[in-house]
Amino acid sequence: MRTGVPPQAVQPVTVRLRLLRSVEMIAVFFALPVALVPLAGRTPRLLLLAVAALACGISLWRNGRLDRRSLGRPRTHLRALFWRLGARAAVSIAVLSLIQVAIDPSGAWAPPRREPLEWLRFALVYPVVSACPQEVIYRAYSFHRYACLFRRPGSLVWASAAAFAAVHLVYQNPAAPLLALAAGYWFGTTYARTRSLPAVAVEHALIGNIVFAVGLGAFFGAPPGGAVP
Repeated sequence: MRTGVPPQAVQPVTVRLRLLRSVEMIAVFFALPVALVPLAGRTPRLLLLAVAALACGISLWRNGRLDRRSLGRPRTHLRALFWRLGARAAVSIAVLSLIQVAIDPSGAWAPPRREPLEWLRFALVYPVVSACPQEVIYRAYSFHRYACLFRRPGSLVWASAAAFAAVHLVYQNPAAPLLALAAGYWFGTTYARTRSLPAVAVEHALIGNIVFAVGLGAFFGAPPGGAVP
């Protein structure tokens, strides 16, 4: 599996720059989410996400750090990408369904069963307001901004996944960051392989919608009882 980072992200760096980027990454992607946990119920999450994604996107674009080809077709065969996404979707459905059944069998696939129209509306909006902005921050931005800190590309994938898990601490339950860590690793490997923001955003939207459809949305801010957010 090719897990290299975009060529423009790899450049000679000084010890001072590495130190500054290390402090920045720890502060922004780990310390800040932990600090926001006590304020989780009083923070406009989607607004903060939109602002952060916009800032990261502008920074990448203006500084020339984003390979603009990453906004288009993935650098891998589309058939292979479809098979990859299909396999991961199948695994997600099986594993997440088992988890939901173990927790509450009556809640399995409750949102699309009980509120099909509301669920469809959510499924269409979720990729735009949540999945894509998160991928701008946790894959496109973090891969380009912090590539200089990691000698091995796989380490960057795990660092991105850990940061993705850290922000899910705001949901104040252990399941959210653990599931986010696993998903973040998947998303990181997809971005590293395809170097395509649309590809990883589609994967995030697909897996995220499965999580909510299965009935595990309560771990990620959805109302209890199988309702959609």
